[in-house]
Amino acid sequence: MIDLTEEQRMIFSTVRDIAREKLKPRAAEIDEKQEFPWDAVRIFTENGLLTPL
Repeated sequence: MIDLTEEQRMIFSTVRDIAREKLKPRAAEIDEKQEFPWDAVRIFTENGLLTPL
């Protein structure tokens, strides 16, 4: 098991929560469309997890 820093644990937790709340309910739809979910990029960017494109 890798030891994570407190900051890394916070990032992991935030990503997990966003994925569960925003992406998991739509996973089948996302797969069916076979399109990249660009709104996910926006969601992660708004939460400080990605830099703007």
